[in-house]
Amino acid sequence: MDPAKAGMAREAAARGPPAARFEELRFVQQIGEGGFGRVYYGYWQGQRVAIKLAHPASGPDPGALVREFTREVAAMSALPPHKNVLTLLAACTEPPQLALVTDYCAAGSLYSLLHAPRPAGGGPPLPQLLSVCLGVATGMAWLHRHSILHRDLKSANILLDNSGNAKIADFGLAKIYNGHHRQVMTGGLGTYQWAAPEVLAHQRYSEKADVYSFGVVLWECLTGRLPYEGMTAVQAAVGVVNHGLRPEIPRATPPAMADLIRACWAAVPEQRPSFTQIELQVAVLLQQAREAAAASLGRGSVSSIGSSSGGGGVGSGGGGVPAGAMSPIRLPQPPQPQPGLGPLAAGAMGVMAGGGGGLGPAGPMARAGAAGLW
Repeated sequence: MDPAKAGMAREAAARGPPAARFEELRFVQQIGEGGFGRVYYGYWQGQRVAIKLAHPASGPDPGALVREFTREVAAMSALPPHKNVLTLLAACTEPPQLALVTDYCAAGSLYSLLHAPRPAGGGPPLPQLLSVCLGVATGMAWLHRHSILHRDLKSANILLDNSGNAKIADFGLAKIYNGHHRQVMTGGLGTYQWAAPEVLAHQRYSEKADVYSFGVVLWECLTGRLPYEGMTAVQAAVGVVNHGLRPEIPRATPPAMADLIRACWAAVPEQRPSFTQIELQVAVLLQQAREAAAASLGRGSVSSIGSSSGGGGVGSGGGGVPAGAMSPIRLPQPPQPQPGLGPLAAGAMGVMAGGGGGLGPAGPMARAGAAGLW
């Protein structure tokens, strides 16, 4: 996006969403809670909505809450509507009553879909999850096209409507940038399991940090597991930055899918694909997964995440897919410590595991239920 269009986006953000009076909001039931505040299912002007209500400003920096709220309003207001991005319907912007009124996604978050307790091998079918990932890639391409970096992409911030359509949510850490590919920003944002090495190390980063996070989400959908289980935030972050640590890709993973995941979390940001490229790749994977699922139905079995098939039978040359269709992305070398990043000192890492929108799975986000906004 060129600087002129980025300027127009910033002007749109300044205009802001429609104003909602607090007394117009009808709170029915709390459905989530996080560092920013609480999320409620409710009504506004006769329509079902989610209401994100900020905690009262307090603590050593009471202005931080207002700044995060303002940043989220600005980012969501700058975006034209898109089916894969949560819509900001209105906002209460006069302290102390700060609230966002958004779409209500009754099916909850991708995090809940993936990690809710269920019998072994009873996870969602891979075609369903790839369809969600395709929606996420499309939505993220839309964000980047309009100069928005999300900076906290993870399964808990991907919501699902009743049709299974993915909607990217939680723009509390999002930032409008000037459209240059190598934008300089400080690190230390997001949630450590999904954060890129350059972010964890507080180094320069660009929109490619969002691509890295998507790669982790794709791995999460493939395996049905959380990244770096059994490791502390410090252990995982030091491993990612200093030793090229990445979640282990199952050996039975179809090569095309494994290649895409590795490309997304390449150590050198410039080697990661764009979301436009990712859209094409995931669309082919989805086509293959659907064909494999249809063939499995004829044999009386359908694979899902966590099953012994290791990926729902998605192949690298499924029926009807042209030869070479899965090779437009040039793959990087295996992950290594990123050039230019010094050794990550555990005591000075600043992992955002519990604040600034970066609550980990063990925190309130894991209990967000249908909200999924943190």
